[in-house]
Amino acid sequence: MEDSFYSFPLHAIRLAGLRPELSEGRLRLLDKQGIKWEIRTITNLRLSLYHRNKQGTGMYYQKRSAPTTFGGVESLLHSIRQHEEYERRKRHYGL
Repeated sequence: MEDSFYSFPLHAIRLAGLRPELSEGRLRLLDKQGIKWEIRTITNLRLSLYHRNKQGTGMYYQKRSAPTTFGGVESLLHSIRQHEEYERRKRHYGL
């Protein structure tokens, strides 16, 4: 059986430099330093998005949430994709 998070298949998550995993009912996206992003179920109806802090010591809430559905997961992954692209541009231009 294929791993999925609210019917969203893990193999479909393609974000450069990030590897998806399911742990403790959470979708985690890891890079070389560990967990960078986490989508958590906060109620039976809502998911919330967390990002690793700059010190690398914890996670903080991104003020983004979505329904506990395929579309909700897709929406939060889209937010992650946009943020990752922003970080790449920032590094590229030395900002």
